This record gives sequence, C-alpha cells and structure tokens, in this order.
Amino acid sequence: MAEFQDYFGTPIAYNPATEDLVSDAEFTVHAVDDLALATPLRITDPTSGVEISTLKASNIGVLPDFRADGDPVQVIIKSGSFTTKLTSVYGAVVAAGLDPATVQSAIQAGADAVAARGRAVTAEENAAQSEQDAAEHADEVRAVVATNDGIMAPILADPESTSGAVLRDTIGAEMTIALPWFNVRDFGAAGDGVEDDTAAIQATIDAAATANGGVVQIPPGTYKCSATLLISTSRIHVAGAGWDITTLVWPAALAAGSAGIRIRSAATRIGAISLSEFKVSGDPRIINPGAGDVMNIPIGVEIDLSSLVELNRVYVDHADIGIATSGVTPATHPGPDQLMLRACKISATSSHGW
Repeated sequence: MAEFQDYFGTPIAYNPATEDLVSDAEFTVHAVDDLALATPLRITDPTSGVEISTLKASNIGVLPDFRADGDPVQVIIKSGSFTTKLTSVYGAVVAAGLDPATVQSAIQAGADAVAARGRAVTAEENAAQSEQDAAEHADEVRAVVATNDGIMAPILADPESTSGAVLRDTIGAEMTIALPWFNVRDFGAAGDGVEDDTAAIQATIDAAATANGGVVQIPPGTYKCSATLLISTSRIHVAGAGWDITTLVWPAALAAGSAGIRIRSAATRIGAISLSEFKVSGDPRIINPGAGDVMNIPIGVEIDLSSLVELNRVYVDHADIGIATSGVTPATHPGPDQLMLRACKISATSSHGW
C-alpha cells in the first residue's frame, strides 16, 4: 500500500465574507508563513505527479485536486485580492485526532471490497448468461428435433447403425436433445469445489442409464471428485456449460491405472456416448510436468469397448495421460470403434497418449 499522500482533495474556493464561491478564477498557492504571498509553491497532480501550471476554479468554484511541494498540511490560495486557507486531507485526518495509517488502511479495505464485489457480480452475470444461452440454444434445437424424433431417436439408439453415425457426424451432440435431461444439481452436486460431488454426479449418470439414455447436465461450477466416474451403458451424454466455467477436479490422487472418467461396460460393447463442454483437471500445482511427476489422475478420460463415442470441446489438464483409448487388455477390451474428437484440448500431461 502506498504511503498516505498529503494532498488537497476537491478544494473549494469559498469567500466567507460574501458567502459566495469564487468561480472561473486562477489561483496561486502559498505557504502559510509566506505572509507577503510573494512566492507561489509548485503544485502537481497527486495521482500522476504532473505539474499543474495554472490552478483554476470551475464555474461552481471547485478546484482540481493538487499536491504542494514540501507536503504542507495547510496552504493559502490567492486570486486577486481574495485569499483563503485550505487544509490538506492528511492535515484534516491529524486534526481530527485520527491515525493516518489507520485511515489509509480503511480506505484501501473499502476500495478492495468494492472491487471484489464487482468481480463477483461479473462472474455471476457471466454464469447466468451462459446458462441462458444454453437454454435458448436447447429450445431451438428441441423444436427442430421434436418434429423428427420418431425417425431419428431409434437410429441414434442403435450403436451399430451406419445412418446413426452419419447423423451424429452431421449435427453432433445436438442430437442428444431428443433424450431426457438430468441435472447433477438435482442429485445433490454442489459445484463449489469444496463438497465432494462424486456420488451426486455418478447418481445422475446412473439415473440416465436407468432411463435407457439421457443427457447428464453439469451447470457452471467446480465439481470436486474423489473417484472414477463410470459410464457403462449406451446413450449417455455428459454436457457441461463450457470448459472455462464447468470443471471436474480431482484434488487427491487416484489409484494407479484409474481414470477420471471411464467409458466401459463389463463385457458388451456400448455406444452413442458423448462428453462435451467441460474440463477434467488433476493437480494444477505442478506447473511443468515431466517424466518424474505423478499426477492425481493417471488417465483423464478412458474410452474402452464402445462405438460412436464423441468428445466435443473437452479439456483434460494435469493428468498422466490425457485421453486413452484402451486401458485394459486389447484382447478383451479393444478400445472404441468410431471415436470422434471435436476441438478438444489436452495440456500438462506427464506421460504418453493423447
């Protein structure tokens, strides 16, 4: 914090004899012991330090803030025959019996509080706008799909359908609008980065599976996880609100070979699965991972024994391996068939793989 400046804030040229403000007048500034008012003091702008060559009152008698050489607590200002004495901000604080350092700390704390509130309001507004945009987009797509649901839904539901693959390649994750939606907040997820949301997110995935498919919606927030999130049935679509505002984070290490998100069934191939618009993050404290670093997430996203899997704008950060297409035995879990990656991002991995 800068030292409390001794300056003259919002000074007013007031003539007590006439009870008028001296407006549109030019003033010189003098030390209080300069009784002859013969030697004007040099004055500067208290913020920029630039010299003020002419101190002039406005049309309502208000002078600009200024600082005088030598930092006097009082000065005399003169315009023609008019003179008056001004007391600086520092001088007023001392005259009131207050400690300047304490006053300065209070002023700074108030400014910090206003700035923090402004940042909080901006974040809330951005999150609200993102949710509104997503809702409007969903409504638009729902209106189109509703007229063709009887045709498209059965095709999308068949992971072996070539037509289904063509449809997904054409309009991607927007096809999921024909399925029921399940919001993780409705299942108890907090999204505050503090509460463990693993069970709530897994319960939402399981609810979509019970409904024979659905969209798992993850609103803006930071969702703390402590175990692998498993997708083991077809037609599951996990959708965030954007990788910059929806984050799944594993702050503690998972067991070796584990994944943050795993797409795998016990035996049969599953399909028509998508992940979109969120971030999977391990330990961001490791700035430049290398071969000797061990991340909290061995595998960010593991895709295994599946068909028609799409990752759309998924960001994997701080994992040993970003995306792995086979995490077990190729003979029994040969990895995905028809995997589509759209605008995904992987950074700060310490091993091989995507």
